[in-house]
Amino acid sequence: MKPKLLDGNGRYYELDSLRGLAALTVMIHHILLVLPAFMLPYAAPMPGLVHLIRFTPLGIIMAGREAVIFFFVLSGFVLALPFLKRPSVLPYRPFITKRVFRIYPAYFVAVAFAILMNILCYRGAVPDLSGWFAAFWAPHIDWRVAGQHLFLITDFDFLRFNNVIWSLVMEMRLSLLFPLLIYFALKFGWRTNLVGGILCSFIGWGFQFLRHQGLVHFESEYFDTFCYVIMFVVGVQLAIHRDRLKAKFLTLKKPAKHAAFVITVLIYTNAFWMEHCFASPVMQKILFSQITRDFMVTAAVASFIVMALASGKISRILLLKPVHYLGRISYSFYLFHAVCLVALLHLFYGVLAFPLIIGMVVLASFAIAAASYHWIEIPFMNLGKRLAKNL
Repeated sequence: MKPKLLDGNGRYYELDSLRGLAALTVMIHHILLVLPAFMLPYAAPMPGLVHLIRFTPLGIIMAGREAVIFFFVLSGFVLALPFLKRPSVLPYRPFITKRVFRIYPAYFVAVAFAILMNILCYRGAVPDLSGWFAAFWAPHIDWRVAGQHLFLITDFDFLRFNNVIWSLVMEMRLSLLFPLLIYFALKFGWRTNLVGGILCSFIGWGFQFLRHQGLVHFESEYFDTFCYVIMFVVGVQLAIHRDRLKAKFLTLKKPAKHAAFVITVLIYTNAFWMEHCFASPVMQKILFSQITRDFMVTAAVASFIVMALASGKISRILLLKPVHYLGRISYSFYLFHAVCLVALLHLFYGVLAFPLIIGMVVLASFAIAAASYHWIEIPFMNLGKRLAKNL
């Protein structure tokens, strides 16, 4: 089954659906983090189902950080496609104009919505819920911090009103540098590009390590952006070599394809289960540091993307209308779901049953995301395209 295209730039429908499923796992991740049982140490007593989700590959249903890595790799892939259709690199100003109009309008509305919900819904600590939930919002709005949200790419407290914003900061910073990544991708081979991306990650994680050890005192999140360059690089390389990778996957026999899928799921969920297979603290620190986990997840995401584009069965599932529609509204769904979750829990926890509140959160998130997609995202994306044509 040949993957369908979304538009003239060669954007694949399947990839939108993957983004939607990733956004859904972020929502599940946040819902479960509200419950104290999902914040307990590994050795602490907990219900069997909680243990299975937290410490086995079943954790794929709440793989929040993994989903964000999925977003970054998909962005690298999708943003690269228009560049690859031209004999020369796209002009910078039209590219950035379209990117700004893609990201900022819905982001501004989401920030304003989060601040409004903080003002209207916040009712202080909720003792029965987790510390993760308690870290949201405050009784008084810090308008200085609110103003710092205006630029998105600067250093600011991006967890204050809506904790998903941190990934948009990284996304937009790397979008500004994306034509440079394309230049290197087209000028040098894939090995050189991957090595460069890995070195960037080591710079970012190395600076974090030095900062946490107190060896440097420069408090800035800018260096953290380096940690995620490799994910965009992998996305770009997947876009360049997609036909060859699909062809290689299709040469595999059915048992090998099934095995590849299972192995990919295991690697993608490595943070949930693999560390507990090794008793040695040294092995745990070396093999299962955050940078190692992220590298493994990035590789698994690349495998998922190839399977989605090459496998007819996976493609048919991803092209189901409800799944694809979730993909279309996934950006707004990602932006608004955490605000809906925190707001409705502040309003109704202790008044309504928890499952009923979560049902309301899901419905509200879908409704707001759909409205945002049709009334904010699409009009401003079209405006950005029109403006870019005149640059």
